[in-house]
Amino acid sequence: MAAVYGDLELPERALQFYQKALQIAQKLEDRSVVARLLNNIAAVYGDLGQPEQALEFFQQALVVDREVGVRSRIVKTLRNMAIVYQVLDRPAEAIALRARCAIALRAPIGPMNGST
Repeated sequence: MAAVYGDLELPERALQFYQKALQIAQKLEDRSVVARLLNNIAAVYGDLGQPEQALEFFQQALVVDREVGVRSRIVKTLRNMAIVYQVLDRPAEAIALRARCAIALRAPIGPMNGST
């Protein structure tokens, strides 16, 4: 439903749905969904022209992404953060995050599902 409101250019309404969904995911302790929702909330704040708020949620998402350990999501969050730093006219931070994306993409993949 939140995505529909986003498509209809009603970001405030989308934000409400994402925040409710985040509360549910946190109660269920579904870290993967929490990370995805934090990213979505950050993107909505970016659409609302609130880059500092977007950055705050991307940073929270990055912490959870790292806990979950899905490299593609870590890279996506880092890339999104770099875009926000560009918007904030902080090119040094944007470049540093893009470099971290490249490093994350080249890192060896560890054991899957706890197996060795």
